[in-house]
Amino acid sequence: MSAIVTDSPPLPPGLANAFTTAVPRRNSEATPLTMMDDPDVLRLTLYVAGRTPRAERALVNLRRIVEHELHMPFELDIIDVLERPDLAEDALILATPTLVKESPLPGRRLIGDLSDTHRVMAGLHLPATSPSEPAGGSDPAGGSDEVRT
Repeated sequence: MSAIVTDSPPLPPGLANAFTTAVPRRNSEATPLTMMDDPDVLRLTLYVAGRTPRAERALVNLRRIVEHELHMPFELDIIDVLERPDLAEDALILATPTLVKESPLPGRRLIGDLSDTHRVMAGLHLPATSPSEPAGGSDPAGGSDEVRT
């Protein structure tokens, strides 16, 4: 799987090189879509508060999920709320780490270290594909747009 990171806000050293490859284009002859225009691209933003152990765990868990569970192109922004409190305020981020799914709709927010893969995938409204994860059951998100992991 591929990812693109926009690092317009400065990132902590431990997070700066988390994801570095770009999403491949589907057809090189077609007019290229931007990531914002492509409804098939999962757009995520991870809000962290510095290099705390919880932020580092969330990043490691998110990397594991996107490498082993996510089977679609995605875009990931990592925002340190200590460096960019204005972005956290605009997004109404009250706790960190928080993973925000911006598209495809519906948007979702997951708060925590993202250690429960099944809850993260269900919270993002994506199918869990790992054979070690239980299938089916009730929606752990409980119909809310916010999930604690």
